[in-house]
Amino acid sequence: MGKYLCIAEGSKRRVRISVLPKGDGVYPVREKRQAYGTGGYQEAPDALDFSYDGRYHRMLCCSRAGTPPKLTFAGCTSIVDCEIKSACFREGQCEAREGAGDSSGYYNKYIGLDPPGCTGHSLRSDPNGDMGLFLCQDTSSPAMIYQPFQLNRGNLFMSFQEAPPPDKVMTLDRATNEELFEGSETQFRCNSSRFFFGFGVRFAFERLNGDLEFIPDADVVNDLYFVNNHRRHTTLRIPDANIKSVVCAAPVWNSPTEWRMLSLPVTISRNRRPDPTPPRPRTQRPKYSP
Repeated sequence: MGKYLCIAEGSKRRVRISVLPKGDGVYPVREKRQAYGTGGYQEAPDALDFSYDGRYHRMLCCSRAGTPPKLTFAGCTSIVDCEIKSACFREGQCEAREGAGDSSGYYNKYIGLDPPGCTGHSLRSDPNGDMGLFLCQDTSSPAMIYQPFQLNRGNLFMSFQEAPPPDKVMTLDRATNEELFEGSETQFRCNSSRFFFGFGVRFAFERLNGDLEFIPDADVVNDLYFVNNHRRHTTLRIPDANIKSVVCAAPVWNSPTEWRMLSLPVTISRNRRPDPTPPRPRTQRPKYSP
């Protein structure tokens, strides 16, 4: 536990990382979610602290001087969008607007019930998380923090340079838990972060011998691909029992050849159990009046 200062060799960029014990969410405990990489920079890093507040689902920037800092946020929809908008932060030319703003604009946001000396920004409750750029400036000194971030499935990412582990930004499951047989048709759902992956999510079967076989169109019964948020829900026909898992493969956004894969183990039976014979209806004899 403690605080660490990371300084890039040959440059003035530095990032302070706070390692804190996980709290129970009771105010005023603040925790850093699991973080991967660094992608921001700071001036006078001892004057400001940037963290995630799990209880109120918000990012907090706090000043050691006790005066709430100025927090500017730019929402973005992709890594390219974030990198374009980052230029105005570095040059100090962002046109910030007071108030809530929109999901893709620049604005300063102040929300109530902030801890003393802190300014907070509420995050969206979207299941795919929230992402954007922050600029936190101390109002009584030149201290500042510029930090890109994405909060995805409970993991806080502070760098957009490379894709994190697949299980942190992808999910793969089945629509039902019914038993699978040769010839079964069932829907598999693969959700990938649009921040780290490009379009073109694909499914594959992993054979018992470890071979990977991308699923042919003949085995796709129905396909729903929500490209705006990178969700692909595909109903597949199970061709045979020589399969140990279904794999979702997503292309890394900045590489023409690199993919990330997530697998879901499956058990497939060769023979479908016969449906139980329904009971024969009872025949009622007609009643005759005397």
